[in-house]
Amino acid sequence: MSQQDPTQKLIDYLTNMVNHGHREDAYQILSDERELVLQDLQRGRLPRDEVEATLRMLDQAKRGLDSIPTSGFGHLTAHSREGGRMLDSEFKLSQIGVIMLGVKDVKRAVEFYRDKLGLSMTSSFEGFAFLGTAGATLVLSEALARATGGAAAGATEVVFSVPDVRAAYEALRARGVKFTIGPRVVSGPMWAANFRDPHGHGLSVFGPEHA
Repeated sequence: MSQQDPTQKLIDYLTNMVNHGHREDAYQILSDERELVLQDLQRGRLPRDEVEATLRMLDQAKRGLDSIPTSGFGHLTAHSREGGRMLDSEFKLSQIGVIMLGVKDVKRAVEFYRDKLGLSMTSSFEGFAFLGTAGATLVLSEALARATGGAAAGATEVVFSVPDVRAAYEALRARGVKFTIGPRVVSGPMWAANFRDPHGHGLSVFGPEHA
């Protein structure tokens, strides 16, 4: 594995995502990791100096991401609108941008997903690995496993990319979806809202607040 500085490796990876039209997914990765690291600090799973170092790295990566010109969100699914308002009856989630799996040992997980399944690893840094698939980025995260009490099985979050988080939130609520965390800004211009499926799997919608 390359000895490149972990922060630069992360910036390079996120830059590559942005250049391929996945700016919102790059922000999602940063925001998720920040929340998980802060949870580790609150629960005493990581020492403060390690948490602070990780947060500095994420902040530096975010500044690098913010400096990349915005290319827009035209690649996201367009939804029917009436008078500027998304029609709840027409709304559909259609694009999964990121799937995060909590793992206890990221090196062992990479050996499985890369060496046995054949996925291509696009980048990695301490505790995290990013693997490319045809339609989404698979993120292997030790922090996510710690955030669920160390139980890697079930430590999963499926992230749906949407062009309008507020509209997606209202449309899904109208269908009876119960959100665990409502719409809020998570990184730069990007917003998210979290919910669960009937079996307890973590899901979220992610993108700009409004289209």
